This record gives sequence, C-alpha cells and structure tokens, in this order.
Amino acid sequence: MRVAATILLGLMAMNQASAQTADETILYLLSGLRSEPALVEMGLPGERFRMEPLTDGRVGYTRTYHTDKVDVPSATYQFIKTDDCHYDAKITSYEGKAAPYTPVEKAVVELDFSKVHGISERPRTQQYDPHIVSFDGLAVSCKPLAEKGCEGVLLYSGNEIGWLHAGDKPSIEKALGYFQSTYCKGSAF
Repeated sequence: MRVAATILLGLMAMNQASAQTADETILYLLSGLRSEPALVEMGLPGERFRMEPLTDGRVGYTRTYHTDKVDVPSATYQFIKTDDCHYDAKITSYEGKAAPYTPVEKAVVELDFSKVHGISERPRTQQYDPHIVSFDGLAVSCKPLAEKGCEGVLLYSGNEIGWLHAGDKPSIEKALGYFQSTYCKGSAF
C-alpha cells in the first residue's frame, strides 16, 4: 500500500512538472516558441527573422532580422501578466544604421484574452508575407511610449492584432484550449 501511494505521488509530480506554466503558454501563443529559437521565413530567399526566447527571467522574445550575411536586432517583445486573462506586451525596437543599435521603448499593448474564441491565420498571399496569427475576440489597446509608437510595431488595425508566428495552427489551437481551460476561463459572451 505504501509503495503504491509513493508511486502515485511520483506520477502526479511528474505530470505537474511536465505541464506548461501560464508564462510558457502565453509565450507559445504569441510567438510559437517553446524553449528554443526559431527562424521564420519572410518569403524572399535568404531573409528571415530569428525569434529567440528571453533568458533573463522575463517572458517574451527577441526578433532579429537575419540573412546569411547579417543579423540586425529588430524588436523585443516582453509579456507581463496582469491577471489570468490579461497581459501587457511591452515592445522595444532597435534603431540605428549600424551597431550599437539604440533600444527605443515603442508601446505597451494591453491584451485581454477573456473573450478569445479562436485563431485565424493570415494566408501568405504574396511571396514575402510572413506567417501571421491573430486571435478572434482578443481585446486590444495600444499605449504609445514613443512618437508613432503603435504604428508599425504590430499588425494593428482597429481592435485586431497579428503576430509573426513560428508555430503551426493545430499546435496553437491546442495551446489556446489549454490556456483557456487551465488559466483563463474567460466569459461566454
């Protein structure tokens, strides 16, 4: 009996250890990244973004413009949890014509996942289109931190937002279902 209880407790601990945290899940939802960097094709030969999870204790990723000849920092996206369904995305871009590039805090985008009911992918209609994912029902509010801070930082139109994404639709849908059943119960309407 004691052995069975010990085995059961061990299995429960292993199951909990393998479950994703809210931070890991939100990182995947908003980037497609797990713990490893990814290259996202931009469509033109040799042009892509390198997306890499932050390693300094913050939740988010850096995006670097990458070719065979150069890596140029583009932006950092940091996701700050305000409650189970709300995150702030703090966006910093890197400006300048050569290293060292100057970081400029551009915007904080408030994301409310409480009424998300699905995802959409923007089809690659042109050769150079990246893989873009948006969340149906996501409430968005952008607060600029610099002049034109909300322009060009994200694909932002009205109350819609799109994310350059390294994941695939079935995995994103699975992660969204997990996020909603485990962390953000949301509302029915």
